[in-house]
Amino acid sequence: MTEGEGTGKAYVRCEIASKASSEGEEAFWDETFQEGCGMEIDIGIFYEDTDCGGVVYYANYLKYFERARTLFLEEAGFSLSELMKQGVLFTVVHCEIFYKSPAVYREALSVETRLIELSRSVFKFSHRIFEKRSRRLVVEGSAKLVCVGNDGKIKRMDGKLLDGLRSRVEGTAEDK
Repeated sequence: MTEGEGTGKAYVRCEIASKASSEGEEAFWDETFQEGCGMEIDIGIFYEDTDCGGVVYYANYLKYFERARTLFLEEAGFSLSELMKQGVLFTVVHCEIFYKSPAVYREALSVETRLIELSRSVFKFSHRIFEKRSRRLVVEGSAKLVCVGNDGKIKRMDGKLLDGLRSRVEGTAEDK
């Protein structure tokens, strides 16, 4: 881990990343992790993250995806708490996760997140989690979210939000 090891923080650094993906990995990632399109955060694995065998409990990867998406939106200039006050909420309507290798207690992981699809009310993120030092692929997956109001009904994102996300998406979907 980098600065902050042992502080109990879930992530240590957050930065816009520019990295080449592993050769042969294609499922949710194409050939490059382009600057401005994605974000990388680090996660330290604590005892609370693991099962009785010291392996990260499978559902925790979804929490790591959520942290990365939250930070992605904040890096784009959108506070989720402010959006919630405005009646703008995001609900996961579909997710996929593929387990490639186990992560264990005390490992440091890097979560790479990219916005890959966007329309006026729906957007999709792809995620890959690596063991930080070796870059061993641990998990890859995606999450599709829909914008809803306080009433739970689907709504369109306003222009500012949509434009802010559009500048960070790769392969923008046709507006609906």
